Amino acid sequence: ATPELSTGGSGWRDAPPGVLDLTRGQGFRCVVNLSDETVPLPAGWVLLLASDPGTTSAVRPDTAAWLASSHGP
Repeated sequence: ATPELSTGGSGWRDAPPGVLDLTRGQGFRCVVNLSDETVPLPAGWVLLLASDPGTTSAVRPDTAAWLASSHGP
């Protein structure tokens, strides 16, 4: 297990309306798109897993994406 997931602080990031953007520690992030628009994945982050298997460079509506910092935790 990654210690940051259980001990790192969490916080909300600015996001477009209908998008939830949460960080955990410095190395993990979750973007949930509840809007009707596709939103790009944030720069400097690597996709780990998405609820839509077609996710590559953007988060489609009704999709969640889990990301890791490309710079490490």
